[in-house]
Amino acid sequence: MDVWLGANTISGDLELTNNDLIRMIADATASHFDPDADPVLDKIEAMKVFSATDPVAMTIAYMVVVANCIVTLAENILERAKGAGQQKHD
Repeated sequence: MDVWLGANTISGDLELTNNDLIRMIADATASHFDPDADPVLDKIEAMKVFSATDPVAMTIAYMVVVANCIVTLAENILERAKGAGQQKHD
């Protein structure tokens, strides 16, 4: 997880890690309006991803992917922990 959080999610003229982008989105969401917010987030929010016929903001699409990854990782960790616990009782 730490490796993924530290990996670049956006590169080129602007380099952002997954952790940077998640924090930007969370800070912007929590503050509702922050005049000091990074203008990069406005550019990212302006990007649209098309799902069926409805456009979805890039930030929302990104957070859905992040949430799915976290659920999958958590399920794998819990399954391994469950298997290790059963081996101790055998």
